[in-house]
Amino acid sequence: MLSFLKRYFVLIVSLIYLIWPIDILPDLFGPIGLIDDAGVLLLAVIAEVVRYLRERGTKDRNG
Repeated sequence: MLSFLKRYFVLIVSLIYLIWPIDILPDLFGPIGLIDDAGVLLLAVIAEVVRYLRERGTKDRNG
């Protein structure tokens, strides 16, 4: 279980932040309030892509 949490930490924290009712910038500010949500989502996607590419590179080298 700890390995799973460690592996997907950024993704899990990002999803929790997106569904959490308290925002850094509330959505009441319109598009400006969505910037922090988009940033968190973008961070999660980038982290997952980097993790995938690292794992794929390791598998390619190990054959």
